[in-house]
Amino acid sequence: MIFVYNPDTGKIDFAIGGQPMELALATNVPLGMSALESDEVSSIDRYYIKDETLTERPSFSPTISPTSIPADGVSIVTILGFPADSILTISGPISETWTETETSTELTVNLPGKYKVRIENWPHQDAEVTFNAT
Repeated sequence: MIFVYNPDTGKIDFAIGGQPMELALATNVPLGMSALESDEVSSIDRYYIKDETLTERPSFSPTISPTSIPADGVSIVTILGFPADSILTISGPISETWTETETSTELTVNLPGKYKVRIENWPHQDAEVTFNAT
């Protein structure tokens, strides 16, 4: 398998199978990208390239408490245990994206429904937590 990636971030854009490295480099690697040949994995979502080595992306396990609150705009949901400077995206009855400089955040909502909070911090694997507001 040949992995085509951004040499600045290590983020893998796509993988090419069944071609010799020379042919893949000549026909499929966009300008500014790099390629690495490896037979170690079949899924690119959990990996990135670090120091020209296929490396598993680190993971984190955020916690949320409580998992259900009144939709009163006052009650608080706390999310803990994610890397500082993560990008958080809440979706559900409301949608918003922000960068959290701390390793935790507190949320209040005033619309009932199910909410999902996606947490991204490259090169970590993305994580999600959910809560309900009634």
